[in-house]
Amino acid sequence: MISKVKNELKKRKFKLFLIFVLCSAFAWFISKLSETYTTSTQFELYFENAPDSLLLGNSVNDKVIGTLRGTGFQFLGYNLKPKKIKIDLTQIRTENGKYYIPKANCKKQIEKQLPTSLTLLEINGEEIYLDLFKVEHKEVTVTSRVRLNLAQDYMIDGKLHIEPETIVIKGPKNEIDTITTVMTKKINAEDIHADFNIQVPLLLPPELKNTEFSSSFVRIAGQVARFSEKLLEVPIKIINLPPGLQIRTFPDKVTVICQAKIDDLKKIGPSDFQIIADYSEKKDENSNILSVRLEKKPDGLHAATLTETKIEFILKKE
Repeated sequence: MISKVKNELKKRKFKLFLIFVLCSAFAWFISKLSETYTTSTQFELYFENAPDSLLLGNSVNDKVIGTLRGTGFQFLGYNLKPKKIKIDLTQIRTENGKYYIPKANCKKQIEKQLPTSLTLLEINGEEIYLDLFKVEHKEVTVTSRVRLNLAQDYMIDGKLHIEPETIVIKGPKNEIDTITTVMTKKINAEDIHADFNIQVPLLLPPELKNTEFSSSFVRIAGQVARFSEKLLEVPIKIINLPPGLQIRTFPDKVTVICQAKIDDLKKIGPSDFQIIADYSEKKDENSNILSVRLEKKPDGLHAATLTETKIEFILKKE
């Protein structure tokens, strides 16, 4: 019984000892945090607001080492946050064709983005040199490579709209000189039977490493309508017949298969078309065959096809 009591007392003493050690360690840690320290840290720089006539290249010094002073408490909070600093390029300078940010200006910009409790004593190195080069602007067209597969008996009503139709490219003259158009990526749109408006990425040439594009995609839109067919018999007009001759063709009319919206089909008739056979185009004097072609058709048709492209004829003197 006595030994059991002794063991319990030993356990209690050990627990009190641990609590005392922990409290002492915590008090020491707090006292250390209240002291002032000087330490080095790395800042990651992000550049913005470069002049329109200049472009920032890929090779750039975007890291600097700075010396900070502050208490342990202040450093403890600061180290939990990313050390990313934005550097405004509106005040860049040039010397011997090289662009740089004065060291004092860079230090001032970093200081403004630090917590007020920390003091920036110094930054390493001299001026911050930048990989900047002069650029030109050029407007180029957009070429669509979207393939539209319409559902059966459907047609595009009007023309396709590309927005924007042109984009501005910005880069070194030797990169953009030969660029006249930017193509979209290849896309197959299947079974289209309603109006559409799709976003299509542009194919940006990977070799243009220092070129910027005003947009990386375009929108392609169009209206879709259902169409029907109508058959019309249209008289054949003979042109360039030699004087003193009469001609008779077999047949004297050709059927035109018209495809359009139903409302448009109701408005058209044979007089809206003109089918021509040009006698001067006959190459073989012994032949009695002429070619015919559709010379005129009304607007708004999806398609107009002749059922015959050759006719026979006989000549008769007047």
